Amino acid sequence: MNRSKIAIAIIIIVTILSLTVSGYIILLLGQNDSFSDKCGIWLSVFSIVISVIALVYAMITYYSIDRVQSINSMEGNVLCNKNYSVAYPENIQYFEDCFTDKEFQEKLFNLLLYKKSANCKEYTEHIQCVVDNLTWVAWAKHDKIFYEKCNHLIAKLNSDKRKFRYINSGLSTLFDENIKLISYVINYQNHRIANSDEISRVENIRGKSLETPIAQITFFNYLGLEYMKRARDLLGVKNVYSRKGMSTVVEKNQKGNYLPINSYYSALLEVSENSFMKASQIADDDLIWNGYISYNLARVKVMQYLLNNNKFNKCEIEKYIETVLNKRENILHIIWADNEQSSDEYSYLHQKFIKEVNAVRKLLNSFRKI
Repeated sequence: MNRSKIAIAIIIIVTILSLTVSGYIILLLGQNDSFSDKCGIWLSVFSIVISVIALVYAMITYYSIDRVQSINSMEGNVLCNKNYSVAYPENIQYFEDCFTDKEFQEKLFNLLLYKKSANCKEYTEHIQCVVDNLTWVAWAKHDKIFYEKCNHLIAKLNSDKRKFRYINSGLSTLFDENIKLISYVINYQNHRIANSDEISRVENIRGKSLETPIAQITFFNYLGLEYMKRARDLLGVKNVYSRKGMSTVVEKNQKGNYLPINSYYSALLEVSENSFMKASQIADDDLIWNGYISYNLARVKVMQYLLNNNKFNKCEIEKYIETVLNKRENILHIIWADNEQSSDEYSYLHQKFIKEVNAVRKLLNSFRKI
């Protein structure tokens, strides 16, 4: 039963009780009382009824305002916390009992989907929880169930937002941009897994409106990835980062095949590099994100060298890739330092991080041989 129905029921009950009591009082006073005395009693009773009704409405209004303020309260809003950070080792521990992609996907969406959003504070915590765990979206199994759950997640976030009609435009924008970031990352990964040439427009996100460091890191990292992908697509070579792919690009470049696109290619990579640098500055000492961003920067440097080897020093790029390899190896040593299991018993995330290390090693070896 909603509040208006409760209020009407209370008023009706109070009115009936008041009229009954007044009628009973008139009977007690006797039939000989003058008409003016009876009218006075009735007026007194009606005054009481009106006062009670006014009191009921006042109380309902008070509690309604209090509830609206409680629901829309942004005190302690995590999305505005400029010092917010994620304890990723603890986050990784949550997935340590997952050994298959199916188990990992199920546990990931249990974390993302089933969050209460009864008030603004809980809603912001839900959004931030999703942003925190976008790190793992690339490693989930991208099947029909994944797409359905992602669509359900976005729909839930948008639906929950409509509960909070009284928030100001600034907070509404903050919600919208974080949800757009979540949607973009999911779409980007879907296209990457499907080897799609479709471009998702990260520029549609107002990155400066994002306030938490994790949201900003995610935005600039994916901005860099998008421009790097656009540059890579211009080369028309599959697996650019393999030895064969790099050699093919170098040969085509020596024949002058890339002269028409070199300027645009270089501009795209410059934007990509700057975006990764911004993400790296914000990430600072974040162990996991530094591993991701530095690897992406290494790939940009390799792509810059392939078409403009006269402008870039190969030895310096090799040394940079070596530092990236050390970073990724350090992640394994730090997070799984006490792991005495055999490789056959490694968790799903542990296996993925090992593949990340091997990806850097492969990039380094391929680059050395061109």
